[in-house]
Amino acid sequence: LIGREADIHFFGEYPARHWNAYDKGWFCPYLYASGRTPCILRAYDFVVAAFSGPGLHADAAVASTLLRLAEEGDTSINRLCDANPRHNIGCSRLLVLCLGISPWRTHAWSQARNPGEARLRIHLLDCVPALVLPVTEKTPICAWSPWTVHQMYEQDFNPGKQVEELSYYLGSIISVKDVNESMRGGYQAILHAGLNSIVQSAVDTKVAISGISKTVDLRRAGIVMFRF
Repeated sequence: LIGREADIHFFGEYPARHWNAYDKGWFCPYLYASGRTPCILRAYDFVVAAFSGPGLHADAAVASTLLRLAEEGDTSINRLCDANPRHNIGCSRLLVLCLGISPWRTHAWSQARNPGEARLRIHLLDCVPALVLPVTEKTPICAWSPWTVHQMYEQDFNPGKQVEELSYYLGSIISVKDVNESMRGGYQAILHAGLNSIVQSAVDTKVAISGISKTVDLRRAGIVMFRF
């Protein structure tokens, strides 16, 4: 896949506040390392960047691995459906969580991209809850919020706004009929609460997260969504 253009759609576009800002592309090295070249315009900011292809088997494998590690660790997981990937629930699932990425061994992202393999590290921020929900066929392979963890610690960051934006986006792709029956009637409130716990925990656990800043640049960390 070396050199294939990544198909990325931007949900909730609006004119960029800072033309030279690069934070919104913080997750691009994940695509770059696996031979999928992303292109993000400086002229616009957005609520969510949604990657639709080309896909790899590894994308779903990453989601399943992160879910397993979260379940084995201390991560609290809010489930709106059966999260076990071995169980067929009639639709895909989406894993929403907070993570960071860093180059493999060196500090250069150019070393991450090799023919036939991608080399990078994914850091699960297990002090932040995760969320699993059933989704429709139009759900992208993966997506990310442009707000980095580093930005979440700035004074002008508005947690409530990010929660509302993510709730609106996920509300457009959730498969309501596949939500656990006991939650279906109030799924919107449960989804909102789950997202609020992710964003607010990322803000409230600043000391714990900052402790990993020697191994991962918090400007390369944020909220990511993987379909599996």
